[in-house]
Amino acid sequence: MNCHLSEFVATGVQDYIDSAVHWATDPNSPQRLSRLRTEMRTSLLNSSVCQTSNMVQAMEMLYLQLVNKAVVD
Repeated sequence: MNCHLSEFVATGVQDYIDSAVHWATDPNSPQRLSRLRTEMRTSLLNSSVCQTSNMVQAMEMLYLQLVNKAVVD
């Protein structure tokens, strides 16, 4: 799943600190964050996270796999 916000994902403590320093010191941050706030709802609704039919299908497949595994075991 993807909300298209990967620039806010840190892979560790130092990465988190570096990202925070970048956002705090970049002179373009206020404009970028303002645009993000304006576009976030639409972006999220259009992302795979909110595609419930796909999520339901994936869950159904997982349940079927679990049932099949339990029957075989």
